[in-house]
Amino acid sequence: MRRGIQYSRKSTNPRDFLDEKEGIKYQEQVMDEYSIKHNIEIIARYSDVGYSGVHTQRPELLEMLDFLKKSEEKIDVLLFFSVDRLGRDLRNNINLALKISGFVNKIVFVSEGITNNYEHFKLFLILKSIVAEEERINIITRLAGGRRTKVMNRKIYSGNKAPLGYVQKKDGSLKLASLDETKDLTDIIGLEAVNYIF
Repeated sequence: MRRGIQYSRKSTNPRDFLDEKEGIKYQEQVMDEYSIKHNIEIIARYSDVGYSGVHTQRPELLEMLDFLKKSEEKIDVLLFFSVDRLGRDLRNNINLALKISGFVNKIVFVSEGITNNYEHFKLFLILKSIVAEEERINIITRLAGGRRTKVMNRKIYSGNKAPLGYVQKKDGSLKLASLDETKDLTDIIGLEAVNYIF
């Protein structure tokens, strides 16, 4: 029986889940089925929830890399659900795959059915990483468009920080950052900046 490790990632914690781990249960289940079918004993599981695939400074990813580095014997298999769970940045994905290859005998992207001993693995990794990066940009664009539509149509903003030149009231509505609406000098200066620009 070969020794294996699993890594899962979910950038946002989905609503209606009892705990954050439930958001990645599907990934783990698919990798477990793969492990059983291919006679792999999973000795460690790592999962990052709420961390973007753009960055490599994810706690569980760093812990996994540290474990691999300190392990006295090479791990047989490292399982990822898919390339975009490794990350959504081309350069970072290539660097991570190269680093990980030094610590494990085999990297497997389960949903794509590809391993690092596949003849065209490097080309595949590059292409899938480009697609993952583009998907990330599309997701951000769609979310921004949805927020913009919500603000324009309902005059309600749901975010951590109101747009420059506006203040967010308790009911979620946006108001121009005038002296009538706020005493915060930073917001008022923001409004003046927006007026100057436009």
